[in-house]
Amino acid sequence: MAINAGQYKTSYQTALTDFKSTDVEGVGCLRIENGLTYKWVLFSTGGDAVASVVRGPVGYLATDTSLHTVCTDYGDCMVLLLAGITLTAAITTGYYCWIQIGGLSGNLVKAITSTGVGKTVTLSADDQLAVIGANTIYPGATVVDIVGGAGAEQVYLTCIK
Repeated sequence: MAINAGQYKTSYQTALTDFKSTDVEGVGCLRIENGLTYKWVLFSTGGDAVASVVRGPVGYLATDTSLHTVCTDYGDCMVLLLAGITLTAAITTGYYCWIQIGGLSGNLVKAITSTGVGKTVTLSADDQLAVIGANTIYPGATVVDIVGGAGAEQVYLTCIK
């Protein structure tokens, strides 16, 4: 069940894994379910047409300063700004979908380079996640568990809304 707090709605027309050709939820809408935070966004595969994968990282499209369009192609994203992780695969460019922006993720599909529990990570140049410096101002995620090696990390997401 969703709660109402500011930009949050109390009912939704879509499941968390749905993607739609029209903006049925209101782009930028936030949603909390089971202690996890999600955001309704416009999706793009970017210039290199990098396909989405379940629990893969996305960044904000550099040309959209409203922070409502996410992209799977790092080259088209704002540098070092993790938007969140996808909840479904094969999302069509120009469609709207939910991404997870807060709380504990499931096991990530994309590996984290130079990982370690307690490290802060963000979007990296290879469309994965990478550890960033201790003095960074960029929000992203913190590695909380490594289950079975690269590609099975769990992170606590603290992405900007």
